Amino acid sequence: MAAFTLLLGICFAGPLSDLAQRSLHSDLYSHILLIPFISLYLIWLKRRELALESEPIRGLAAFPLVLALAALIGNWAALRSGWKPPTDDYLALMTLAFLGFFITGCFLFLGRKTMRTIILPIAFLLFIVPFPSFLLGWIEPFLQHGSAFAAAGFFKASGMPLFRQGLEHVQES
Repeated sequence: MAAFTLLLGICFAGPLSDLAQRSLHSDLYSHILLIPFISLYLIWLKRRELALESEPIRGLAAFPLVLALAALIGNWAALRSGWKPPTDDYLALMTLAFLGFFITGCFLFLGRKTMRTIILPIAFLLFIVPFPSFLLGWIEPFLQHGSAFAAAGFFKASGMPLFRQGLEHVQES
């Protein structure tokens, strides 16, 4: 598994390096560099429960493999048709492909018992995938309106008079 991960890291060195640079200079993605270390720490906590000899799960390995191949082929086809993706879209596709191949390797090399033990740290790695721009365009307004709604609810529950218009609150005196 270590050799597979090293080879995979070499193959995706460019996009992973771009992702690291993006996360260093972005408030939205500053968590990305911490996620692999947190996952490794969670696996380390379960190290005594890991089964060294475990049966591979070939059936489940097919799904992340197909997802990874679809991301790579989709990116390649889009680039050939003249698409100039925003950085976040490119990084989302490449990181998703990397993660798909990595999870495929986990299913094949680590096996059923080990994967059952470390499924949470592996699933936690999904947080390294940056949001594509179209999804980010939906998430930000949703969170803004949700927090404005919650704040208005807290003000009303406390008896504070206020006037709410969209995302703005005006406290009445």
